[in-house]
Amino acid sequence: MRSVHEKIMWDAMISRCCANFLSDIDIYPGDAQSGGALNDKGHQLIRFSDGHTRWDETHLRLPNRSYMIAGSMRRERFAKRATLEVDYEWFRFRESKNGFSMLTLWGRELPDTICAAASQGYRLLELVDFSSIAPIFFVRANPKVHSLKNVVRMRRIKDYGTLGKKVRSKGLVITMKDEWARENWGYWTPEDGYLSTMNRP
Repeated sequence: MRSVHEKIMWDAMISRCCANFLSDIDIYPGDAQSGGALNDKGHQLIRFSDGHTRWDETHLRLPNRSYMIAGSMRRERFAKRATLEVDYEWFRFRESKNGFSMLTLWGRELPDTICAAASQGYRLLELVDFSSIAPIFFVRANPKVHSLKNVVRMRRIKDYGTLGKKVRSKGLVITMKDEWARENWGYWTPEDGYLSTMNRP
């Protein structure tokens, strides 16, 4: 692995969810585009660090304290999209190169009738109630839902100084299709600051 010093990610598309996430953790576009490290195949990997994990070339230190258990961004060489993966205590979010994302909400379930209706082109907020939480990044993006499924999966529980321990847990898996564009890198500008944050959705 070797550290990145050029804005290699600048021409990759990112999702609206990803742009909102980077604004929430106070990472400027240029810092993400030129962060992390490249492996021998030319794939770029960024790991978001809160300072409690061992540092290496892939880490990008977060300006503000985060309750994230683990988080990373990657772009494979010549890939059209740069994808985001994050783990928190109450959810897991994964993006893929085909433009879909998978959100797992721990401790949530929905009736089978609602799960079956998910393929009808609904958006996230039309199917799942997030009114009791702050407008986190995927809530503000409000992607189209492709499918819903109640599952039992392994999840990470925060364990100080580590990536967390794993336990089995019920959850709701939501497959979504977000809006991807190079223009989403404009989530911050020197003139206007962040376009969308939890405090200013």
